[in-house]
Order: sequence, then C-alpha cells, then structure tokens
Amino acid sequence: MAELIGGRVRTGHRQLIRDINRTLLLNLVRERGGASRAELARVSGLSPSTVTSITASLLADGFLLEADGGSPTALRPASVGRPATNLRVNEAAGHVVGVKVTADHLAATITDLAATPLAAVSTDRGHDDRPESVAAQFSALVDRCVAAAGTDRKSLLGLGIGVPGIVDPLTGRVAGSPLIDWGHLDLVGILETSLDLPVHIDNDVNTLTVAEQLFGAGRGLADFVVVTIGLGIGMGIVVRDNIYRGASGGAGELGHVRAASDGPDCWCGRRGCLEAIAAEPALVREVLASTGRLVKPGDLGRIADKEPEVAEILERAGRLVGQAIATATMILDPGRVVVSGEGVRLGEHYLAALREGLRERETKEVNSEVVIEPWGDEAWARGAATLVLRELFHPAHLRDGDAPLVEPLARPTSTTRSVVRSSRGGR
Repeated sequence: MAELIGGRVRTGHRQLIRDINRTLLLNLVRERGGASRAELARVSGLSPSTVTSITASLLADGFLLEADGGSPTALRPASVGRPATNLRVNEAAGHVVGVKVTADHLAATITDLAATPLAAVSTDRGHDDRPESVAAQFSALVDRCVAAAGTDRKSLLGLGIGVPGIVDPLTGRVAGSPLIDWGHLDLVGILETSLDLPVHIDNDVNTLTVAEQLFGAGRGLADFVVVTIGLGIGMGIVVRDNIYRGASGGAGELGHVRAASDGPDCWCGRRGCLEAIAAEPALVREVLASTGRLVKPGDLGRIADKEPEVAEILERAGRLVGQAIATATMILDPGRVVVSGEGVRLGEHYLAALREGLRERETKEVNSEVVIEPWGDEAWARGAATLVLRELFHPAHLRDGDAPLVEPLARPTSTTRSVVRSSRGGR
C-alpha cells in the first residue's frame, strides 16, 4: 500500500515511493531548521514507523544529524516523558558547484548543503564553443573549485549553471541569449557525460530566484518575484512555490515591456523597451549625452549625490522600473518583491524613485513588500548551485503537487516597506 504524501495517496513502485518520502522528510527538516520524528510524522502524513525507517537511512547516509539537547534546532521537546530527539540537516554531507555564465567569463562557487559558499573561482570564457572545448573548460573549473575548497570530487552532488537568456524548459538548451551563442550545444548532455554528475541549467535570473526561495528573502513565501537590474532588467517569478517559466521558458522579460513609445532602439529589435532606457548601459549613455563624460556604472550613484543632472537621470529611470514592477504586481499579486543586481549600486536616487514609481501605480488591494538585496558578485553562481540543492530537497515530483508540503506561513503585511539586507547579493 502506498504511503500518504502531503495528505494524498500516491501509487507506484515501492522504491520510487521511498525515494519520494526521503526527499519529503529531508526538505521538511531543512525548512523547519530541525524537527523531531514525531513532528515529521504529523506534518508529512507518513506513519511513525516509516519516518523512523527513512530517517535512519538518512542518518546512515550522513544527510541528517541528531541534534544535542542544547542545540538551537531542538525546537519542540516533548512536554511529557523523555524529550524528543531533534534531527537537523548535515550541511557538510555533500557539495555542489554553481557556475554563472557571462559574455566573457565563467564565475563559479562551491557550496555546502546550506548554500554557504566555500570557495569562488573564475576564468575567461573564450570563444571556442566546440563541445569538447566547453566540456574541458567546465571540467577544469569544477576541479579548481574542489581544490580551492579543500574538498573531494566524490562529495559533489551536481553542477548548476545560470545563463543569460532563455532556456528551453523541455530540452535544457539555450534557446536565445543576447550574450552567448550556445543554441547548438546540448550543454546538459555534454557536461553530464564529461563530469559524471547531474547537471541543471536555467536562466540566470531564475537561478537567483531559486536561491532566494530556498535560503533568502523568498523563504517561506509561496508567491514572490525577484527583479534584477544591471546590464539588463529581468524578473524571476514564483507562483505557488514553483518557478514560473512560461510556455517556452521566456517568462519574466520585464526589461522588454515598452516604457516609452519614442524610446531608443533595444537589442531585441523593438523600440522603447524598459531595458533600453533604465538598465545600466542606457544610463551610462544618457549621462554621456547629457554631460559629455563617460562614467562607470558603479560610479553613477556617487556622482548623482553631487550633481543634480545625473540624479535626475537616475530618478527618471528608477521611477519607470518601479511603474513596470507595479504592473507586474497587479497581475501576479506577489507576497514580496525582491530587488537585486548590479543596479542596486546605483544608490538611493535610483532606488527611492523605484519605490515611488511602485507606490504610484499599486492599488490598495495589491500592495507588496519590497526587499532590497545588496549586490554580491558570488550571488549568481551561488544561485546556480541551488538548482542542484532544490532537486535534493524539493524535486519536481514534490513541487508539482497541489497539497502544501508544510504548514503555510503567515502572509507578509500589506504595508509596502523597504528592508535593506546585508548578508546576500544579486545581479
């Protein structure tokens, strides 16, 4: 007889059911920061004997540890009789590598099971896109990560890759990108063969969104969006705990909504796109045209503090981005809007205008909390690594169900506010 999964009966092969139950329990322990066997049985719907059997195998495999009596993960000791022994995830049980692909280099990080970066390395990407050359470059990069972290290649559980552009959700191929031309490559197949590891690939904004979902500002939220500002403007969308990619993998192209009918040409072939007006390259061009000076994107915020003309340029662009986000929030009704990316370094002239543009267009019924995530160069690679962790803790056969895996968390308050966080970064 099949076990209950999330309150419903699933039938199938005995080993498949056991594998599903293993990932279910492992994810519950992770999400709760620790849990007793009795709590796991209550929340999952599995019988106490099944929970005991599966957690014993997870302990034997090293994925779980028993917490000490004084451990902060001992959340709910029994009120009568012997205190319940709490279980927690062993963050050192394995490692994953994440790679962020850019136009000219590959940035990689290796993390533990809590997505804590242990080492980061990078290398020039070059322009040799032959399958054997790409495989050799990724293999060398993975080896460098392992050596830098002082770990063993045998501890690797997989490789995650974030690429700029659209990734076909069925084939895993790069279907379209402004920065790389890998449409001819079966990148997943090539790398799984050469590395002998599971390989997961997604749009880089989606990888950052997965990181926010598992470990960051989206944790515990069923519905939220991540807006990234930098070379481009993108949006990751989480709907009912799932990344929403659209029919062809192209959902979230916020940068290509029209912001001005008479705006400048965009690389996509249209005119007046938000990205062509409000992303960092567009701001650099506008400042150059207005002041005659070519400045670096990272200096724009500092210059704007002293020069009203530059401040006005940033404020106008930030307001347009905020208005575009407001349109998305009225359609999606997310619990939270996370703003990240290199564009965060544009400073308060840009970000304050963004918040103002969002407030101008929002309705009383849809009024989303805004979280600003400071930029960190390793965040994108870390986000790519979480593609592997998601499959370990929350794989597709659990994400696709309608029943919640854990008790729902409280929805954020409706008051729009900005929370500045210091521990993580973004594009």
